[in-house]
Amino acid sequence: METVEQSSVASRRPSALDLVAAAGLVATVVLHVVAMAPTYFVGTGSLMSQPDQATIYSVVAAAWALALVIGLTGPNRTQVAAALAVGVAASELGFRVADLGDALRYGTQTVGSGLWLMEAAWVVGAVAAGLAVAAARRRHTPRPPKRSEVAGAPEPWSGPQPGPGAAADGSDAAGTAAYGPDAARADTPDSIDWTAPLTVGDGRPEPGFVPVPVAVAVGGAGGATDEPGVSPSAEDDHERAAWTLLVIILAAVTAGAFLPAWDHAVATSAVTGRSVGVDLGNAFSHQPWQQVVGTVLAALSLLVVPAVAVRLRNKAVGAAAVCGSLLVLAAQLASAVVQVDQPVSPSYFGLTAGQVQQLGLSLSLRLTDWFTVDALAAYALLAAVMVWSTLRVAHDNSAGTVPKAPFERNEAMPSAS
Repeated sequence: METVEQSSVASRRPSALDLVAAAGLVATVVLHVVAMAPTYFVGTGSLMSQPDQATIYSVVAAAWALALVIGLTGPNRTQVAAALAVGVAASELGFRVADLGDALRYGTQTVGSGLWLMEAAWVVGAVAAGLAVAAARRRHTPRPPKRSEVAGAPEPWSGPQPGPGAAADGSDAAGTAAYGPDAARADTPDSIDWTAPLTVGDGRPEPGFVPVPVAVAVGGAGGATDEPGVSPSAEDDHERAAWTLLVIILAAVTAGAFLPAWDHAVATSAVTGRSVGVDLGNAFSHQPWQQVVGTVLAALSLLVVPAVAVRLRNKAVGAAAVCGSLLVLAAQLASAVVQVDQPVSPSYFGLTAGQVQQLGLSLSLRLTDWFTVDALAAYALLAAVMVWSTLRVAHDNSAGTVPKAPFERNEAMPSAS
């Protein structure tokens, strides 16, 4: 018992890979925060000076910090922390590609140090997420217990072996017992057939006995486990397919609604009362190809991450990956809400500030129906994943369970007679 406790304590100590991954996540959070202070693009100032951009990267930095905090709360949550970090990194990739494309399109002289710090923050975060996955897989990979770690397991007999005259029934040629300290022990755990039925005095099997494989009885492959979020392999295939289809449909709607225009700018004349509107933010309308590639990558992550996560055996890990991806989307949704209350740039209508004042125009911004659809679809996707991750499959008299005795019957159960 003492050996088992010491081994359990040692398994909870962070490994070198755990420490490196944690250090990478710390550096990622710090770099995301620091990158908001310097100039991002020349002429626009820093991200901190733009409320909508500050909202985006504050939420993204908080998502990375959440992955770090979850990983630090205990060794059993390293898988969840790693999955959350992977989801954040996958969805943030599109933004980093779009910004890097703008830097290459307009020239590096138009880029401030804030953009390069933000690009470095994502690279460090992606590497840290990969290391966290490797550390979690190493920590949670099951290994067969050693003989010394099994409580009550007898040690192999190291004494003298029985002589050549020993009989098969445990007695030697002279008829004396061969089970003393000078004889070999034949009933070691390796030689016992654990699946054989127990017998009564006349050799008949004991009533009510059902052979249980040893691997299943100790939670091995194919049996139910106590690990949070892990579903038994006996889960109904139809139910699993239904949840997969639901999650993929919601993810497709979420990703699809991310591409159309979210903002609609309106210019209203104070003289005539007439108004002119223009949609802003369409991924494929009047956008350079760098922006198109970045936006499409962000939308693909909203589809691919949930589609892969719902097929994982560990439901908690799958839910964490989806949450990481949706946190980046939540940053965009929050930024769009903040942007509504900000002054509208006259450049959206091809005018200058002087022309707007001369014509007596009032500029405003509102959110389109596509924004509402995306927000509702993302909420429904999150709710579906949370419900799916908390479901447990219970099968009466399934493998790995021992049936109750006949007299231990629920009183509410109808009588068989």
